[in-house]
Amino acid sequence: MAQQLAAAQNMPRSIWRFFPFFLVGALGVVVAVNITMAVLAHRTAPGLAVQGSFATSNAYGAIQAEAKRQVGLGWSLEVALRSARVEARLAGQGGAPLPGAVLRATAMRPVGQAAPLVLAMAGDGEGGFRSDVVLPGQGQWDITFVATHDGRTFRHTRRVFVP
Repeated sequence: MAQQLAAAQNMPRSIWRFFPFFLVGALGVVVAVNITMAVLAHRTAPGLAVQGSFATSNAYGAIQAEAKRQVGLGWSLEVALRSARVEARLAGQGGAPLPGAVLRATAMRPVGQAAPLVLAMAGDGEGGFRSDVVLPGQGQWDITFVATHDGRTFRHTRRVFVP
């Protein structure tokens, strides 16, 4: 027995004795990365981007044409949030105000099935507009603006955060 023990101690040691530890460590890294990615994905998911994504993808050419038409208008819309009340400034080409323009706005949560909130936007005649409704509740809101002036339409969606 003593001879066998002495023979075992004198055997050359192989690097393969660390293989089980390497295997367990590699699998541990894979599991840790997967858990991290799942947690990050869950925390940052913006929700459903569009309803009916298949129909939207089929209409991609029309969506691109509408986007080019709107860029061609040269209109701009600046949006601000003051005390949970939406304020906007609409301007035409070169930043000139659009007298007589009408601005409508609809606010809804980016995630969930809550009904949209219609915001009546009162204009000041100089391109400035202010909502009559305070956004109820903290968090993110997607506000879709539709501006009309001289038979032309401009559509813009902006995400705001109510602290």
